[in-house]
Amino acid sequence: RDCEPFPGRPPLDWFVDAARQFLQLAAASVSEEGTRARCRRAQPLLALPVVGTGNGGARTASGRMISRLLEVLYDFTAVHDIDVALVVKGERRFSAAQALRRQMAPAWEDTLGARLCGAALELAQRATADELALFIGAGVSVGAGLPAWQELLTSLAERDDVPLGPGEVLQLKRLDLPDQASVLCSRLGAAELSSGRRRSRGAPALSTGAAGPAMKAGEAALQRLVAEELSAELHSLAHGLLAGLRLARSPRRHFQRGHRSLTPC
Repeated sequence: RDCEPFPGRPPLDWFVDAARQFLQLAAASVSEEGTRARCRRAQPLLALPVVGTGNGGARTASGRMISRLLEVLYDFTAVHDIDVALVVKGERRFSAAQALRRQMAPAWEDTLGARLCGAALELAQRATADELALFIGAGVSVGAGLPAWQELLTSLAERDDVPLGPGEVLQLKRLDLPDQASVLCSRLGAAELSSGRRRSRGAPALSTGAAGPAMKAGEAALQRLVAEELSAELHSLAHGLLAGLRLARSPRRHFQRGHRSLTPC
């Protein structure tokens, strides 16, 4: 239950004005520097905590603070091409923020239409009944700064420790993604087995087929290199939202390190 801020501490308006000033300064900085949105986002993203509710004077009025900040954020995003994430600590405050947002936000039907809203409602009902499992593709990790499939394969092919020349890298891009991975496995496997021996004259033509020990060695080497390329300290917003569903079953595909770090396995 909300109370008045601690005696002798600033009123709520003081914290709200500070948040508003931060948003205006951040927007001006983005405009002046021509800052591009990171991780393929359509718009730059700012993060704002529920100011004053940690050890600040508004800790006893967190509900009203969330409500006031949401009003500021709706006004700000209406006139700026910038997204803002309100970072809420704790499940109770998160639930309060979600409830207030539902009251304040425009109806989803106005934006998504009846068909998509119906599908979203069905998914929500299945998630609540624990009848939903996530099959996550590589694109979810792009928001965490990780590459998409083609970017990953090209980055791997261009590494100094991968035995492909510049011309072969260009040829590689003409193949389908699974075939590109097969070529990398084949080359890495041959290199692993040769283990320092001089390669025979003339680079072999690109081939999508390999078998036996060379392919097994190549797969192990490719997995090691992929892990090196996909080290990320942060998770994406999509990872956080999906992890917040708290589903009992969450099969994952491709490389989803960001989501895996948020959910128990």
